[in-house]
Amino acid sequence: MRAVRVWKAVLGVQHTVIEGVDLEPAGAGEVLVARVRPTRSRTGRCGRCGRRGPGYDQGQGRRRWRGLDLGTIRVYLEADAPRVECPEHGVRSGRGALGSARVAVHRRLRGHLRVAGVSRRAERALGAAAGHLAGGVGDRDPGGHRGRRAP
Repeated sequence: MRAVRVWKAVLGVQHTVIEGVDLEPAGAGEVLVARVRPTRSRTGRCGRCGRRGPGYDQGQGRRRWRGLDLGTIRVYLEADAPRVECPEHGVRSGRGALGSARVAVHRRLRGHLRVAGVSRRAERALGAAAGHLAGGVGDRDPGGHRGRRAP
């Protein structure tokens, strides 16, 4: 049980079940791939508003999103991406396990800047750069990589 809490803290995920964590070879190094899924209370929700809705289909299968790197090891979160029919927004990708991945990553990045002693004024100045520093962290892995290895 303790290992699950450690992985949740390291990966920055909440309301998520971690199914497994593996190191996979990629190019000259390795990547860490965490297979995750949302907790039961978080499934079947609209990706925009978070309201419950009936399932529409299974989407395009499992997807990989980039997480905040662990030192020199790239991190990917892998989860199913079913679509949900929201009464207000129509058919949308479900919120799923990674609904707030981008927010969590930027919050952690700001935390790292504070620990490093960066002032709030400098942090605000870096605000625009923080998105570029994160390099699309929390975004979907380019190309989808359904069933394929991450680059």
